[in-house]
Amino acid sequence: MLALPALYHGEWATLPYNLLAGLVAGQLRQFAPDQEEVWYFSPFVDLSIYRWIRRNLPMPRRFDWQIAFFVTIVGLRVLRSEVAHFAPHSIFILRGGPFWLKVLIYTTPIIAIGTWLKIWNGVRIQLKLEEQERLLLQARMEALQNQINPHFLFNTLNSVSSLVRVDPDTARDMIIKLANILRRLMRSTETFVPLREELAFIDDYL
Repeated sequence: MLALPALYHGEWATLPYNLLAGLVAGQLRQFAPDQEEVWYFSPFVDLSIYRWIRRNLPMPRRFDWQIAFFVTIVGLRVLRSEVAHFAPHSIFILRGGPFWLKVLIYTTPIIAIGTWLKIWNGVRIQLKLEEQERLLLQARMEALQNQINPHFLFNTLNSVSSLVRVDPDTARDMIIKLANILRRLMRSTETFVPLREELAFIDDYL
């Protein structure tokens, strides 16, 4: 879709280049042993290089995926320049004059991609936190549903023990209703229940 306006203007190499960039970026993430590595990529290139040097000076690592992402972005930008060099007007490219302008041209996609990743990572972390809060709230609700007040149980058993000799039928009814309450709380894991079950539960409790 991004290549359609370029194709309309005769820049035919934009579509295969975009497809290649998407394929390379997707495969690079798939090959990374940790799928979270891509989210650690920083738009602050100088800090990323500084951290990489500090990590690798004491104990060199076999492979650094942050540097791989960095090299991939620069390599795709070089490929774009080469395509524009060998086939002029086939793909849009900024042509630099002074050295500092060339540095900016190559730095811009790194900063743009890194900033985009940081923004999406913030959204992703926020969604994860909301999901964890939802799961925590659900766990608390289930805990409240499944817990029995010790005082309620203690008072009920005392009442049953006092009625065993005086009124055995009432004591038997209380034991049955208590068993219904315990059975309901042990098997109830849903937030919503039919109204008749709730009314029966209230009747047993009263």
